[in-house]
Amino acid sequence: MSISLSVIISVLIFTILVAIVYFSKSKIKSAENRLYVKLLVASIIGLITELLCFFFITFKDVGPLYSFLNEFVNKGFIIYLLAWEFLFTQYIFYISFDGRTFFKKYIVPRKKYISLFIFILFVFISLIVFILPIYYSYGDYIYSYGPATNVPLLIGGVCILIDIISLFANINHVKNKKYFPLFILLILMVFVFIIRQIEPGITIINSVFSFVTIIMYFTIENPDLKIINELYRNKELVEQTYEDKSNFLFEMTQEVRNPLFNIVNICDSLNNENDINKIHDGLKLINSNIKQLDFTVNDILNVSSLDIQKLKKITNRYNLQNLFKEIVSKVNALIPDNIDFRSEIVNTVTYLYGDSLKLKQVILSIIMNSIKKTDSGFIEFKINTIEKYDICRLIIIIQDSGKGMSIDTINEILSATGALNQEDISNMDKLEMDIELCQKVIKLLGGHLMIKSNPGNGTETILTVDQRIYNPMDNESVLDKYANFIARPKKVLVVSQDKVFVETLKKKFNKENMSYSFMLYGQDAIDKIKRGKEYEYIIVDDEMNGMNGYTILTKLKEIDNFDIPVIIALDKNKEKIKQNYLEDGFSDIILVSNLSDEIDRIVSSY
Repeated sequence: MSISLSVIISVLIFTILVAIVYFSKSKIKSAENRLYVKLLVASIIGLITELLCFFFITFKDVGPLYSFLNEFVNKGFIIYLLAWEFLFTQYIFYISFDGRTFFKKYIVPRKKYISLFIFILFVFISLIVFILPIYYSYGDYIYSYGPATNVPLLIGGVCILIDIISLFANINHVKNKKYFPLFILLILMVFVFIIRQIEPGITIINSVFSFVTIIMYFTIENPDLKIINELYRNKELVEQTYEDKSNFLFEMTQEVRNPLFNIVNICDSLNNENDINKIHDGLKLINSNIKQLDFTVNDILNVSSLDIQKLKKITNRYNLQNLFKEIVSKVNALIPDNIDFRSEIVNTVTYLYGDSLKLKQVILSIIMNSIKKTDSGFIEFKINTIEKYDICRLIIIIQDSGKGMSIDTINEILSATGALNQEDISNMDKLEMDIELCQKVIKLLGGHLMIKSNPGNGTETILTVDQRIYNPMDNESVLDKYANFIARPKKVLVVSQDKVFVETLKKKFNKENMSYSFMLYGQDAIDKIKRGKEYEYIIVDDEMNGMNGYTILTKLKEIDNFDIPVIIALDKNKEKIKQNYLEDGFSDIILVSNLSDEIDRIVSSY
């Protein structure tokens, strides 16, 4: 008896500690967690009931009251064993079939009826337990036996059979950690059976059930809700950013299409035109649309031009959101009531490096110019962003429904470049600058200005400027260092725009369990190396738009302490001059005409 008591008390203490930890945290509402709560509470009640059984069975002959309480407590303990077996079987059934089609189709819609049936069955069996007799042995050990005690053994056998059937029905996921409690239960039940045959007085069946309940704590899906909430908020931000970017890309797509449509329409209208003046005006419109198209493609959408090495080192850190709010606040204080002022900024980086004072002055000046030329209607101010590594490209759009301006005026403004003269410097001290001076200042900031307008149809001004993203780490973030640490073995960088070539490499690297990165543009690969990314070797496709293999190699070698092997991939027509590439400094060559064998050779060599 002392052995059984020691085991029960020890398991009870551990179960209470697990319950304290479990209930101290917020939990997700799932069937799995609800079943576990019931099992945990039942285990604590069962252990306490078992301790009471030891007390009352010892003093059952003291009087009629003790004898009644002994009978009541012992049968209550048997009913607890039944409850645990039912709950655990429900749990195994749930984890085995949750997500299955038949489970969703037949079980879930009838969940209430099934639960009611299980409850009625449990009550019925419990009543049988109370009716059946129970006997006690008072030899070297005191223990109970008889028909009432045989019921949980019989039900337990049926439940274990259902558990095993559920396990085999989900045999492909037998390694799932959620099945560990079942395996432990089966092993310990064999152990309990052997002990019971040797020493019937050592009763540890309930301790086994409680121990399995404790083990389940480490296998159930019970994530920290604080982390879940944080992840959910991050998910919402990511989705919002994705929507903003999708809307921005849609707008930019229209910005590309509109000039093309305009050019086509102008060409159609000039096809049979003989008036030299109209032809001249049409050519000016075509030239204006070409400039708009070139600005959108090269100055806005061309992310390969985002190079942090080209940016001036400016230590002025500013909050983009605050800058936006300051501008909106000042405009709202100055704009007339008959003009609808709209403003929008996408979810983006918070802190940037740059000359925020001049940038704010330029934006305000352009908006004030729009106010002057808009008698009624609207003025719209938007900030979009494109981010790449440590650079953020600001795309600032200011649109109005005002008087507009002619193409000659636009060309005169956009041609205003060069150094600032003394008059320009003195005008910069004013809150409001003219558009020509704004163009000069933007150029000095490394940005670009585009104006689209027609007389009487309003004006749209697009301003782009690249800014450094504020990074609290001087060189390399902790995350990058950690990524280098865990991904250093067999990490490969591939630069190619050939989909077939890339897919072939991916299949081979996956087969070899190698980690890899693929880049479409050479400048992106160069930026990665500049930022401290480490690779075992780099494979470069020689045939690419924008930057060929030799140019990429040359720029890589300009990076301090660069010593990563660079391998060039050559087409069949260049096989005869492959020796020249080795002389140029490439570490090795891949012949695309014999790609499979060449990849095997490269993987084994490096």
